Amino acid sequence: MEFNHVKFIQYLKQKSFNFIDRLKLFKTQLSCCDLCGGRCQSQALICDFCLADLPLFDLKKLHGDLLTWPAINTILPKRIFDQLISVSAYQWPIDLWVRQLKYHGRFELVPLLSVLLFKQWKNALPYENKPYTHCPHQPLLLSVPIHMKKWQTRGFNQAHLLAEDFARLAQMPYCPDALQRISHDKSQAGQTGVIRRKNLRHAFKLSSEYLVNKSDQQSRLPEHVLLLDDVVTTGSTCNEICRLLKANGVKKVTVLSLCLSLPNNKIQ
Repeated sequence: MEFNHVKFIQYLKQKSFNFIDRLKLFKTQLSCCDLCGGRCQSQALICDFCLADLPLFDLKKLHGDLLTWPAINTILPKRIFDQLISVSAYQWPIDLWVRQLKYHGRFELVPLLSVLLFKQWKNALPYENKPYTHCPHQPLLLSVPIHMKKWQTRGFNQAHLLAEDFARLAQMPYCPDALQRISHDKSQAGQTGVIRRKNLRHAFKLSSEYLVNKSDQQSRLPEHVLLLDDVVTTGSTCNEICRLLKANGVKKVTVLSLCLSLPNNKIQ
C-alpha cells in the first residue's frame, strides 16, 4: 500500500488542532473565576455568571460609538479621533484588572481583557459605514507607545500586549513599531487636561516608512486606523497621535480602550 504524504500531514494537523482545543478547554476548566472563585465554563479567569454581570457599555444602543452618547460627546469636545469603543467605565472590576496588569504584571489577564475588547469592537461593526470585512484595504491596528525608559523600568507596554492579542482575534494587521514616544515625562495619571495636552505636545513621532511620500504626497497608511490604549481619560494622548496620523493621510481613527475614565463620573 502506497504511503500518502498529504493525508498523513492532514491527519497530523487535525490531531494537533484537537490537542490545542483540548488544552484550552483543560486550562479553562482548571481556572477559577477571578471574581467569585467559582468554576469557569467558557472563558478562563471568569465564570459565565460574573461575565454576564460585568458593567459593560451597550454599544448596540449607541450605534457602535460612545461619542454618540451626549454626556461623553460634551466632555470630549476637542477630540480629533472619529470613533470611541470602550469596554466599560473606569469601575470595578475592569479598573482593578487594568491596574493589576499595568503595575503588578498579571499577564494572564491579557487574553481575558483582549476578548472583552474584541467583543465590543464586533458589536460596533454592524454600524460602520464601510464594514471592516468589506473594506478594500484592511484597517491597521496601532497601540499607544511608551517611552523606552519607561519600557525598561516597567518591562512591558500593556497596550502592546493587548494589541497583539486583539490583532490575533480580529485577524487584523498590527504594526507595533509605527509609533514612537520621543519625550519622557512623568506619569499622566491625575493630571488635568490642560497639563496633559502641554506634556504631550510633539511627544510622538511616526516611523519614516509610514510618513507621507513627499514626491507624490501618497499616504503609506490605510484610510482607517484603530488606536488601542488601556484607559482613555481626557483623550489628550489619543488626540496627539490622531493629529499625527491624519497629517499623514489617515481619514478615520477609531480609539479602542478597556476603560473610559472621565472627571467626576459625569457619564453616570
